[in-house]
Amino acid sequence: MKTTFLLQLFIHRSRPIAAFACCLTFLFTSARPVQAQFTGPTNPGTNYYRLYAYDQASSTGFGTDPESPVSGGNALSPWVLLLPPTGLTHLPVSVSPPMGASSCSLNVNFVNNPTGLGLILILNNPNSQPAEVRFDWAGVYNYTGPSINTPAPYSLSCSGSITGGYWEVANGETFYDITTGQNYTSSTASVGGAPYLYSGPPHFSPAGSGPWLGSATSGAFSQNSSVSFSSGPNINLGDGVLVSGYVDVILDPGTVQVQIGAMQPPTLGIGTYSNSPVVFYPSNPGTNYTLQMTSNLGTGPWAAVTNGVPFTAVQVTNAPNPAFFRLQ
Repeated sequence: MKTTFLLQLFIHRSRPIAAFACCLTFLFTSARPVQAQFTGPTNPGTNYYRLYAYDQASSTGFGTDPESPVSGGNALSPWVLLLPPTGLTHLPVSVSPPMGASSCSLNVNFVNNPTGLGLILILNNPNSQPAEVRFDWAGVYNYTGPSINTPAPYSLSCSGSITGGYWEVANGETFYDITTGQNYTSSTASVGGAPYLYSGPPHFSPAGSGPWLGSATSGAFSQNSSVSFSSGPNINLGDGVLVSGYVDVILDPGTVQVQIGAMQPPTLGIGTYSNSPVVFYPSNPGTNYTLQMTSNLGTGPWAAVTNGVPFTAVQVTNAPNPAFFRLQ
């Protein structure tokens, strides 16, 4: 998503001998995350998505994986495979898991979209027992953008309501660069995944506590998280990348919606230093932005700024008026 600003800035500077004011007008775009620069999926025989439900028929436990996200074969007991493996395309579907009156809807598009941005999964559970669904996918894509050392972060939003008990969501994704053999991973553990809440009758403990988000609550809830990938050697133009991911949702009586979205770029500011423009924006860990510039807002073209000089800046939110600063 590109956000464009027409910014007119009046700058006042204090100097020991004289003070001056200047008027500066610039056209520029917001910093953009390196997003949606994959084509595919390619290799039809290796691409799939699956949707599972836990049928509560066994005590092996909520929160256990039906199988490895990138493995083949059928779902393992006690899981029921609701959507069999198929190609990665646009997927709107509503299904009824084998858990009483529970229902689940799913909408996602994987075309040129390996991380599943725009995915919406809704689980409705009117039963007295928890319900669980898990969606996972894998596909091979070609990278078509400039070299990056980490895939762009994404947002994971969870909202809904519950009459009592727990809700929990786990998510993880892996980029495997086929060319270099390097893995780049993301997980809800990176945003402070909560301990697994389902333990003891009538719930069962999984094999480990897992990177779950969630809480014990009653009524409406909402949680938004930024999920980042690990970094490594560059992913370069033309590299083949195998991407796999999963979303797992467990819910006591209630409704939950889980959505994967693109991170919004930060708002840009502008100033001058030595009569040259200085563009500034917050720098957050795990983000990978490209600053672009153009001399024509209507027609472009936009080009990456490659000769910029990094600056150190501090935002002072409670400064008096007037305020004077110095380094010592």
